Amino acid sequence: MGRYVGRRVAVGLATAWMSVYAFAQTGPPPKPPRLQIEKDTVDLGEVTRGQKPLAAFEVRNVGGDTLQILKVKPG
Repeated sequence: MGRYVGRRVAVGLATAWMSVYAFAQTGPPPKPPRLQIEKDTVDLGEVTRGQKPLAAFEVRNVGGDTLQILKVKPG
């Protein structure tokens, strides 16, 4: 019985050590992506028919992981 318990303890310790080692190698997961738009409105001024107004705004990923923009619709 003593050998069996000793093996179980050794296997348990080895498993725990491998888990700690794997976590230390990869670190915690990155923070999720987060979209930030500097301005939520844009004043285009007076626009006449046929004119194509142009506006620029900054879009940034302030999160920790890669941000993927998969679909965009005008609103």
